[in-house]
Amino acid sequence: MNIENIYGLRKLRNITIATTDIVEFRSKFIND
Repeated sequence: MNIENIYGLRKLRNITIATTDIVEFRSKFIND
């Protein structure tokens, strides 16, 4: 596995985590 693949996977994972955080924050904000 080359460095570019690892970097790409890490970036994708960070985007996924960020998206999940935003969705949770929005649902919390709407529920209040």
